[in-house]
Amino acid sequence: MSFHLQREWQPLTGQQVAIRLYGSMVRHGTVDAVTRDGGALWLRSEGIEPRQLFVKSEGFEVWIE
Repeated sequence: MSFHLQREWQPLTGQQVAIRLYGSMVRHGTVDAVTRDGGALWLRSEGIEPRQLFVKSEGFEVWIE
């Protein structure tokens, strides 16, 4: 499995992604929604994990397979 950094967040709704912050894995899951400007995205709630917002300007990165 090879992951790469996804700089554009707009096309990610419905995709499986990994979220990293300063090189460390934070969470993985399915993108539920992306803001119009592509600056933030929501991951769906899964199991005990709640729906969660990640903001690009806070240093979060999205990695996809």
